[in-house]
Amino acid sequence: YSRTYNLHRKIPLLEVLILDNRILKMADELQGSRVAPIFSNFFFYKPGGEDSGTVPHQDNSGPQTAYGKLLVCGVMLDDVNDETGGLVLYPRSHLIGDLPWPSRFETMVNSSWFAKVFMEDVYSLGSKIQIPSGCKPLRLRCGAGTLIFFHGSMIHHSTKNLSPSKWRRTLYLHYVNEGTKFLRGWDAQRKVMARP
Repeated sequence: YSRTYNLHRKIPLLEVLILDNRILKMADELQGSRVAPIFSNFFFYKPGGEDSGTVPHQDNSGPQTAYGKLLVCGVMLDDVNDETGGLVLYPRSHLIGDLPWPSRFETMVNSSWFAKVFMEDVYSLGSKIQIPSGCKPLRLRCGAGTLIFFHGSMIHHSTKNLSPSKWRRTLYLHYVNEGTKFLRGWDAQRKVMARP
């Protein structure tokens, strides 16, 4: 699999990470509100460019929270560079707001199992959106252990891992302001975790 949802519910070390007080404190400060963890997404990009990366999308197309209530924290577990590929952000694109949500059919087609079974190499991961004019890409290059935060409505995508031997593994943690309504998602199974 190139991604796996909610491994923090199965691996104690990842549960410790999503509830880490240092991360929670930074998330609270960035949001100006106490946040709650709801979801994690672990990407495993194999060497050799087998995985397609993701199409341009906004993470809030899944939970569909009120604007500005979703914060994403990316934990880079391997080096991110031109060879291993990585995250491409479109700075200030979140100021445009949430672009139209995908339809229920598009969401189903975009699910990992559907894409793998029925549309292999046809439909990349992410609810694809058109990048508005004026949005310029910023390619992330950083070392293993880097932590980044970005707005749930920021447009982003990722590129293939072209390294012949190195993996690129990234864990994304999703937080919402406490009390925020969100879609659970039949595939994502989002739910609020109690903070320590």
